[in-house]
Formats: sequence, structure tokens, C-alpha cells
Amino acid sequence: MNEIEYAINDFKALKTLDFSEKTREGAIKHIDMAIAALEKQLNCGWIPVSERLPSEEIDKLTRDYTKFIVSLRFEDGTDTVRTLQFGKNIWWHGLNDMTEYVIAWQPLPEPYKEMKK
Repeated sequence: MNEIEYAINDFKALKTLDFSEKTREGAIKHIDMAIAALEKQLNCGWIPVSERLPSEEIDKLTRDYTKFIVSLRFEDGTDTVRTLQFGKNIWWHGLNDMTEYVIAWQPLPEPYKEMKK
């Protein structure tokens, strides 16, 4: 099931919830999940850094900060897409701090998996 299908199911589930104080927190969680999934579809998965930054996580295999796809805009107005690491509120590549150029980010996609016949 993809994210849109999850969002649709979550909205359907909201129709059956009793919005008492006890269930309100759960309902808000479902609404937030649905909104996030739909917003991802609207902007191809890009998250502006002005809205939020990713959580700082250490990659268990490389023991380094998690990598993300980022959209960069340089002083001369050129735009590009690169893979950068994020940690300690800094976007970086090697030893270069790229934070001032990052305008949006998204998680790396899952690796390709062949379908079994």
C-alpha cells in the first residue's frame, strides 16, 4: 500500500472516530499523516528548509549522519540537486558547510528491488 492509499484509509477511519477528548489526540495523528502524504505528492517530496529540518540520525552501517537529496541555490542564482549529509543543524559535503545554499530536502529513495516472478 502506498502513502496515498494510507492517507485515504486514514481519512476513512476518521469518519468512524468518536471525537471525545480521549480520541482527539489519535485523530490529530491520523490527520497529520494524511496531510503529510498528500503534501508530499503536491511538491514531489521536497520539504522546504523554511518549514522543517530532518531529524538528526546516525546511519547504522556507515556510522555517519544520514544523507538526503537536497536542492541548492547558489549566489549566482543557479540551482542544482546533490546528496548531502545533515547533522548538528548543518548540511555538509565532506568538510564543506553547504547550509546557506540548501532550500529544500527529501529522504533518499529506497534501493531498487527486482520483482520476483
